[in-house]
Amino acid sequence: MSHLLDIRRRLERNGPTRARDLQDWGAKPEQLRRWVENGELVRLARGIYSVPNYQSGEHQSLIEACLRSRHGVICLVSALSFHGVTSQNPSEVWLALPQGSRTPHWREIGLRVVHLSAKFHMADVETHDLPDGTVRVYSLVRTLVEAFKFRGIVGLDVVFEAIRESVRTKRVTWDEIHLAAKARGVAGSIRPYLEAL
Repeated sequence: MSHLLDIRRRLERNGPTRARDLQDWGAKPEQLRRWVENGELVRLARGIYSVPNYQSGEHQSLIEACLRSRHGVICLVSALSFHGVTSQNPSEVWLALPQGSRTPHWREIGLRVVHLSAKFHMADVETHDLPDGTVRVYSLVRTLVEAFKFRGIVGLDVVFEAIRESVRTKRVTWDEIHLAAKARGVAGSIRPYLEAL
């Protein structure tokens, strides 16, 4: 019983956790199954567990996506929403994965996957430890430039709204956007839009 109490304390402190991490903490698969059957733990999704009184926060789907995909990074519209610079409230989680990796299909979470080259995939990643879990997300300036690069699927209106809000609130500068655009190879194409803004 003390082992279960220790697991529950860790879950309360760390938020939802993968089965493999619980196993690293000493929980055996049959114990997890029994604890769920007895109502001592809850299975939120395949391979993700928490305490029964767990209250999901506003970023729960992002946290679950990061838990379920070791190399996934929250990107594009989901990242703009996370950073609070868009009025969009995406119904799907936008997730960046390395090129060549398998696209996951999860029933519990709607997903939009973008595959990026290894060179860019893990650049400018921020890790945010929230009360109910951890989110890996691209930095705001990287997200703005990435959204412009993928403007065909994101929408120019969404990109412009996010850029205006980011600059208005002094979260980024025009120079930072230009430097990030240069690093991503879109400085020439984004310049006329920035000048128009």
